Amino acid sequence: MILAVLALFLALPVQASTQTLTLDSFLKRAASNDTEFEALLIDQFALKYRDDIQFADEFVLSVRQELGIKLDTDHGDDDLALSLSKLFRNTGTEVAGSYDLNPVGTSGRAASAAGLTITQPIAKNAFGRSNRMLTKIVGLEVEVARHQITEAYEDYFAAVIGFYLDWYEAHENLKIARSSYAENNKLLANMRNRKKARVADQIDVDKITLQVLGRKERLVRFEERSASRLNLVRRVLRDTTQTQWVPVRPENLFTAPADAQKAISNFKDTGRTYNVLHLLEKKSSLETRRELDAILPSISLFGGVERSGKSIGVKESENRAIAGLSLEFPFEIERPEAETAKIEERKTRLETGITDWQLSSQLNNLNLFINRERDLFDIATEKIGLAKSVLKEETKNYTYGKVSLNDYIESVNRLDEARFEEIGRFIEWRRLNLEWLRLTDVLV
Repeated sequence: MILAVLALFLALPVQASTQTLTLDSFLKRAASNDTEFEALLIDQFALKYRDDIQFADEFVLSVRQELGIKLDTDHGDDDLALSLSKLFRNTGTEVAGSYDLNPVGTSGRAASAAGLTITQPIAKNAFGRSNRMLTKIVGLEVEVARHQITEAYEDYFAAVIGFYLDWYEAHENLKIARSSYAENNKLLANMRNRKKARVADQIDVDKITLQVLGRKERLVRFEERSASRLNLVRRVLRDTTQTQWVPVRPENLFTAPADAQKAISNFKDTGRTYNVLHLLEKKSSLETRRELDAILPSISLFGGVERSGKSIGVKESENRAIAGLSLEFPFEIERPEAETAKIEERKTRLETGITDWQLSSQLNNLNLFINRERDLFDIATEKIGLAKSVLKEETKNYTYGKVSLNDYIESVNRLDEARFEEIGRFIEWRRLNLEWLRLTDVLV
């Protein structure tokens, strides 16, 4: 007997567990499991190497081996030259050490020489000015990139929240559709009983049957929509279980500020978007200055010491100090790069102004939309109460023959419409609040 009961139990289909899932829990699970979040953030790990990549060649080792054959004699010479240089980019100073091995040939010249030279630019890249500007430019690019990564993260975060809102709306609409279908089935059964009692005609049964079929058709659509939205939620959660998740109404998670103008002012002062705009202006200005610096002639002061002698160890040496000035003057005074940089700087400032006006207008309109949807949501909630009251009275009136079947059906439909409208208004209100938080850079 026990074995039979156990076999029957095992043969029963396993029912998936049902669990509620709040938006807060959903977002925590998504942040932990959804690899798209990690893919968005992984770029930030490469940013710390940007500066090193830009200035990777500060130490330079040069080796030159030369074999020469004199055409007027049978002799030749073998020249080996080594040099190691180091650039100090903040000052533009270059320090170079050299060693030259020249075995004595028929010319009888010195066997080896060594030297140390210090070179300092004083016009183009004077005392490392251009290098420091380039360092600042790279730093600004890295900072802008960090903000852009955060922006992309925030956009996807908002999209994930949108998945939840869509899921909640579809779930609630499905509940309404199921309830409406059940109520209309009860009404159809009642109408068939009334026909048997000869207090209703076949046309009345047909009207309610059409109503039931319409509600069934709507139920099929909402079942598909709810299932598809749940699949999106499962994808974000990377959920492979058979858990039947149930969303929870997100009441006060998204709230736009009461004082919209003050919030817009604060956004312009501290918002990430405006910070990026200012960083781009600084970067464009530095690039212009650097291109103008490149127009200058290359003038450098240099000085050092040289030691020459015989053999590998520079024996029987002669020492001398050297100092001088080098000049390279370009014939092309007006470089197109500098003029292009000026144009780009002007363009960047214009784009900042345009973006400022666009964002201000967008936020002002968004504030109007939020207030509109909040008011319409309140109206929709009130309409539900009135529609329920009217349906209750119309049910009595129809029972006593005071109103027609068409009037009664209209009251039933009016309540359904009010319930659907209330859910739609609620979700749209939350979506607009979410968009406000995203645009003003406070969602993340």
